[in-house]
Amino acid sequence: MALGLPISLLEHVGALKKGECISRQYQHADANKEQDVGTTRTCTAWNESLSKPKDQFFWAAQRNEEEIIDYCARKIFPNTHPHMSHARIHVVSTELPLVIIDDFLSNELCEEIVKAAKQDGKMMRSTLGVSQEETETRTSSTTWLREVHCEEPLRLLAGRVSRLSGIPAGHMENLQVVRYEPGQKFDMHTDHLEDFNNLECKGRLATCLLYLNSSWEGKDESEQTGNFFRGGQTYFPEYNVNVLPKRGRAIFWFNTIEKPGQSGYEDEMALTVDLKSRHAGKPVLDGEKW
Repeated sequence: MALGLPISLLEHVGALKKGECISRQYQHADANKEQDVGTTRTCTAWNESLSKPKDQFFWAAQRNEEEIIDYCARKIFPNTHPHMSHARIHVVSTELPLVIIDDFLSNELCEEIVKAAKQDGKMMRSTLGVSQEETETRTSSTTWLREVHCEEPLRLLAGRVSRLSGIPAGHMENLQVVRYEPGQKFDMHTDHLEDFNNLECKGRLATCLLYLNSSWEGKDESEQTGNFFRGGQTYFPEYNVNVLPKRGRAIFWFNTIEKPGQSGYEDEMALTVDLKSRHAGKPVLDGEKW
């Protein structure tokens, strides 16, 4: 999976790859207004199947909201009463799909990831595309973490994303941790690019984005202290939705039209960007977003 995370905001964004490669609070608004909601990435090609036959290639078929919520609850919160686990899951779109899951990772483990990213000392200007060029389109800083840097949180995170996506953890990128400081942002983009089809991993099937800290607008009453910031929503124009950053909240969506298990799907086929997955990280107004 390809996961990508902003560390300050700790947007953990994970991307799932085709080959083995390198990861709610919400408010409904009028149709003509942006919606503020709470908000995750994946790749293809594997031989492993899921433990339950009915869950194999779950995302290959069109699902309704009830099916998606039930599936996500069983995969992420297997020991939690359905009434409680279902309340943590919000389906923005059944078509893409686009799903927001609260409490995907605990506050303590989110803090451990941020701490590991800071101690790593390798935060560098974020880059864009196959050429890895610096651009004003994306102005954050990034570092990549492996289990050796933060074993328990990263192992737990990879397992949950694998169960959610149906894609083995071996197809996931290392954890990309991203930090946004005041004024920094990531303009409208897609996580899969056509040029990625020329890479060995063949691109990014899906994304899992995880917020490592909360904005003042997204935090809940239980968060009395913390490294809060203002702004930095994740905006999906296709659905006119702003996801409010909240620590431990994940967003999961597919980046490509093709999905493993669909009729005609092949491991080596080129992947087509699904433009409904376009999104942007809005500028941080003050504080740090991870």
